[in-house]
Amino acid sequence: MFTKTIFKVAVVMTAIMMCVCAWGAPKQKKPNAPNIPPGSYTKSCQGCLITKENDNKILSCLCSKSCGALNPTKMILDGSCRAFGNKDGELFCDKAMENDENIPKGFYESECGGCSYDEKTRMLTCKRCHKSRDEFVEASLEVTEGCVIVLDKGVLKCRDDAKPFMGMMKDDNAVEEQPKENQKEEEAKKEL
Repeated sequence: MFTKTIFKVAVVMTAIMMCVCAWGAPKQKKPNAPNIPPGSYTKSCQGCLITKENDNKILSCLCSKSCGALNPTKMILDGSCRAFGNKDGELFCDKAMENDENIPKGFYESECGGCSYDEKTRMLTCKRCHKSRDEFVEASLEVTEGCVIVLDKGVLKCRDDAKPFMGMMKDDNAVEEQPKENQKEEEAKKEL
């Protein structure tokens, strides 16, 4: 009798906890700011942005807990950590995802971690790149002159034309390219 009562209480408590977690789940995902540091947290956290509090730079996010609820979490950006992760709704310094400082710039940086670049062989190697929401793979690429590095389903690729990817890096310095037809028309008008 006592065991059945404990079992019933455990079932009820589990149901209550599941409901509490479900209430915290968002209806629509909030976008992250473009200037946030890299790391695996970008897949399970949303609304991430950098603010200033008491002369400290703060990374603030809403991160998913294991039950799906969102938890507001913050970390001080003091320079000791270069990549972050999410563990049950809390941000943490993810040393495995830190990239070397000499890696080539590209659209893969916030999706890959543990990246290093050999300047002699021009080989970029990343220990962990997102293939899907919960799956990481190792990826490498021989970097050619003038290419834009992107990540496509866990594969590092070199693109000569960054145009399709211009919208992915929404920072103040990003410039949207004009379609080539418009450029040719404008050049022809200038010649007249």
